[in-house]
Amino acid sequence: MNTCKNKHSIKRCFNRACETYDLNCHVQIQAGQFLIDKLKNYQIHYDQALDVGCGTGMITKRLLEELYCNHLLGIDFSNKLLEIAQGRLVRYNADLIEFDFDQFLCQTHQKRYDLIFSNMSLQWSDELALCIKQIYNHLSPNGIFAFSIPLQGTFFELNSIYSDQLHAYHDAFQMLSDFNVLLCEHESIVHSFDSVQSALQSIKMVGANSLSCVTNQALHGRSFLKNFFKKKYPPYSLTYHVGYFIINKLQKCLLNCL
Repeated sequence: MNTCKNKHSIKRCFNRACETYDLNCHVQIQAGQFLIDKLKNYQIHYDQALDVGCGTGMITKRLLEELYCNHLLGIDFSNKLLEIAQGRLVRYNADLIEFDFDQFLCQTHQKRYDLIFSNMSLQWSDELALCIKQIYNHLSPNGIFAFSIPLQGTFFELNSIYSDQLHAYHDAFQMLSDFNVLLCEHESIVHSFDSVQSALQSIKMVGANSLSCVTNQALHGRSFLKNFFKKKYPPYSLTYHVGYFIINKLQKCLLNCL
């Protein structure tokens, strides 16, 4: 798997998508709401919470409204998305900071959280296994870590190397060996489009066009577009293969793994 990430390029793409993100992040909303609904089955009261990759704060707001968090810290490295989140969360007991979450987890060794939440963000980590270990160290005793993440199989319709950048479901599960796994599920979310251009624009408008398979050439080169999908005629589909994991720090048994 290719794990090389250009964080400057990723940040630039998200900043450029700040005005279109909220109107097009349908998969992110569906995944985030699913994760929140599942969290309610285990615990709803938290003292200190951390939202890793909070973006525009849309799912963060739902988290604060549907669970009980005395205080939440949201981190994201896109300053433009955070500006939107600041306005959205002004009435809540939440602080937001601009930070690369890999660096944040390395530099804040003493802070502990009862809930660490991340929705469709950890794929941008430089090294997912190390990131998960650092999150483990930031959990309070019996703290909960809940996250969703795109997995291999996402965008399989494309003639690209995108799947090389993502982890397989079972590989992601193996990284959780230090946790008690409360929930692990995965699903495929499929969106259809009338044209190649509209399909790729849907990726660009949520900032994910920093992926090696979705370059500016792909979005603007006509000859390149013709060969971008394996399928040669509409409708064109984009599949998001999403994994959901809820785990805690204390116990060692394995529960409810589907």
